[in-house]
Amino acid sequence: MEAERAQCKTRICSIGITERKDEVLEADSVENKWNAMREVWQKATEQVCGWTKGPPRHSETWWWNDVVAKAVEEKRRSYKIWHKTKTASDRYKYKEARRNARSVANGCSLFFFYTMLNV
Repeated sequence: MEAERAQCKTRICSIGITERKDEVLEADSVENKWNAMREVWQKATEQVCGWTKGPPRHSETWWWNDVVAKAVEEKRRSYKIWHKTKTASDRYKYKEARRNARSVANGCSLFFFYTMLNV
């Protein structure tokens, strides 16, 4: 592990410094030197390590069945309608769809949990 870390560190340093060494050394102020070195390190780290995609947009849904998926889709559709119109009746429909989706998802998750316990 320590050897891999050292190898990665030397690779990052060698990639960044060889490309923009002159720009870093010829910077006129400390702040410009710092910014140039930071850009070098970030670019080199990106080339070596890459980027992560970030957190998933929705929670885990692999245990959902078709009923839960339809309820959640109805909730999202109702929200989009209410968000556009801002009427009280559409808000009420959205709240009903939200309650229904929660109820269906909770029932499905409990069912899935208990079936996994009995296996």
